[in-house]
Amino acid sequence: MKGGRLVCYNFSGEVHFDKPFGYKFLSFEVLPNGFYLWGWNTGVMHIDSRGNEKGRVRTLRPVCELRSINKKKQFFVIHDSMNLGLYRLDGSEVWRARHPVPIDFSGRCADIDASDYGRAVVITAFEKGAYIYNAQNCSLQNLELDSPITRAAVSRNGKIFLLGDPFGVLYLASEDNEVFLEKHLNNEALYCRLDQEGQRALVFEKGGMLSSIAFYDGKEERSDFLELKNVSGVLDKNEIWKKSYYKPKGPLAGNIALSGDGDRMLFYEGKSYFLYDFDGNLIWRRSFMTRFDK
Repeated sequence: MKGGRLVCYNFSGEVHFDKPFGYKFLSFEVLPNGFYLWGWNTGVMHIDSRGNEKGRVRTLRPVCELRSINKKKQFFVIHDSMNLGLYRLDGSEVWRARHPVPIDFSGRCADIDASDYGRAVVITAFEKGAYIYNAQNCSLQNLELDSPITRAAVSRNGKIFLLGDPFGVLYLASEDNEVFLEKHLNNEALYCRLDQEGQRALVFEKGGMLSSIAFYDGKEERSDFLELKNVSGVLDKNEIWKKSYYKPKGPLAGNIALSGDGDRMLFYEGKSYFLYDFDGNLIWRRSFMTRFDK
């Protein structure tokens, strides 16, 4: 979503629809029955798969952040630095709560990610680590490390967490708060996402490096996996491929998305969007401009 327009592409790179909805909407979430656009004081709008408006969702405002609980057809909404809640698609409340510490929406903006069934919604809290909500039973746990946490991702099944610190270290942790893997990057991770089982990650570093990383539980040989995928030139045995880009303009200049099966990876920076397959082959690149661009 750019310049108040929502542009929908299929996996072939063809435009499915391109419609303006106004600059008050900041982002959107995808659910089985369509798209849900949201904005700080605009609330939530439902549009169908063809881009047609279906109506407004009556939910509490403001909406500072919204994440879909896809399989449960629910929203996890952060209203301000202290208040959040879970809502159904019609806007009715499941529960509301007060967060233990203020959520940062400036400077080192908090990172938020949610699993498909709401088993885990993770919110970073820098020196306080990460807070993890179980949206279905309204429980909360705190995962603290020796290092502050700036980035976070949760697997689609809600069992594995990927956490990043400001010093370029990634931590893979279980739902029992056990850290069982550390990986050192050249730079701080700006964005990271996990697949369905937490075995595959997509990471974009502050220095402009996009990496696809595979994690294993010890039952698979990484070298065998690399030989099968013809990437024997990769130095780090759990890196599948790397792509170098220009350095990002800021911490909120783009983002990445990883399909549940890990077979498709979407990366965007500025006004350019890149879709890759499992092996890092570029499927397509799309760029578009707003009416304010020269």
